[in-house]
Amino acid sequence: MAQIILTYRQSLTNNDGREYTPVACGHQHPDGTWEGWLEFVPSDGEDVVQSPRETMQSNRSDLAHWAGGLTSVYFEGALDRALASSPVAIAGASEPPV
Repeated sequence: MAQIILTYRQSLTNNDGREYTPVACGHQHPDGTWEGWLEFVPSDGEDVVQSPRETMQSNRSDLAHWAGGLTSVYFEGALDRALASSPVAIAGASEPPV
C-alpha cells in the first residue's frame, strides 16, 4: 500500500497557470526496498497527476531523506514528467506508478 511521505508547503504553477502542491509518496516492495514518486494536487480540485517512479531507496527513512532534499527545480521537472504521461485520477496517496 502506498504512503504519503511528505506534503510540501510550497506550490508551483505550470505553463497553463494551474497551481499544484507536490506530495512525495512511497511504496514498500516485498524485498524491503522503497519506491518513491511525486503526486501533484491541483488547487482547482481537478485530477491529481502522478510522476513515474522517481527513486528507489533501501528503506523508508532513506526515502524520507530523499523527499526532504527536493528543490523547486526538481518539482518543476517532475511535474513536466507527470503531465507528459497519462494523468491518473487519484485521491490522496495512490497506487505505485506503472
